[in-house]
Amino acid sequence: MIQPVADIAVIGLAIMYQTLILNDYKFVFCTYFIIGALFTLWFIKRSFSGVSIRKKSSSPYDEVQDNLPTAQAVQDYCFYIEENYRRDCVICLEKDLFCTFRHDTHKNYNLGEMVTIYNYNGTRSYITRVRFICEQLDFIILKSDEKMEKVPALSQDFITAEPLLLCGRSDITGELTYSKGSIRTSRLQYFSDGIVEKGPFLLGDIHAIPGDSGGAVFSTSGLIGMNVGSIRFSCNPDDDVIMCAAHFKVVNCMVRSTDLLYGINFVKNQDSPPRPKNYPRPPIIDFDGKILTGC
Repeated sequence: MIQPVADIAVIGLAIMYQTLILNDYKFVFCTYFIIGALFTLWFIKRSFSGVSIRKKSSSPYDEVQDNLPTAQAVQDYCFYIEENYRRDCVICLEKDLFCTFRHDTHKNYNLGEMVTIYNYNGTRSYITRVRFICEQLDFIILKSDEKMEKVPALSQDFITAEPLLLCGRSDITGELTYSKGSIRTSRLQYFSDGIVEKGPFLLGDIHAIPGDSGGAVFSTSGLIGMNVGSIRFSCNPDDDVIMCAAHFKVVNCMVRSTDLLYGINFVKNQDSPPRPKNYPRPPIIDFDGKILTGC
């Protein structure tokens, strides 16, 4: 800032000398024109340098993630099944494909069985069929003949401590409920009852409760998975009072979108199997009266 002021002062003294001593008005006019041009260029450079030319800080606090989606932005992807006066979560994955959990009340679903689902507020219903069942990852793929207008973006990558939004139905009314948390660890978790191993699941710290199974879980970049359960505080049967009084962090388990894509692709390949390649026919050679087929 000091250097431009000094330069202008020197030019001003030169103008006074030319005007008062030499009476050179042409020099004065040209000098004023040059000063105006230089000042304009300096002002433009100063204005833009404050916006775009800025040294990037290496502080980790400068890395700001995008915001989580709002309830209004994701509610159109949240459907439900209504059975026995309860609403079970269903997620729209593609225009005609949906997913829900396999355990509990959905354990008796069979391939080809018809299931009625409803949009987030129950104003519309759709007939779907069970097209794929994955016992190991605890999810079911449903397919509808009617196509939806809106589908979520599937986020296939995740970062430890990334913020999450769970859209469940744990409220007694069955309406959509929303809970926030984050990805707990980058390591995927397997569970075993000694006979059957299930997983791998993504772990978060969302306080999921009954009714949130099958709920859509969104990150800042899209649908990251489906909630299927939680790991709770372990205690003895006599410790119910402690269980009620304790405040502890629940670990929730999620099926990743990448694993849900496996079910989607399985259904698509069944409906439209890839065409066999048209290989060129091998040449037929007549060798001394013998017909030989080339390979």
